[in-house]
Amino acid sequence: REAAGPFGACHPRVSPVEYFRHCLHDVCVADGARDVLCRSLQAYAAACQAAGAQIGAWRTPTFC
Repeated sequence: REAAGPFGACHPRVSPVEYFRHCLHDVCVADGARDVLCRSLQAYAAACQAAGAQIGAWRTPTFC
């Protein structure tokens, strides 16, 4: 829940708690597969945008 991170402005609008729990489960089941992590982050980003939150850049050329 880092306020300065790319999703910081979203946290007051969309709680990251359930997204984190689902992400943790899914990534563990997938043996750490990065594409699963990226899909989880993308789902949270979409929920944030749907709630009207401005999110920062979270994808990079080497991540997602």
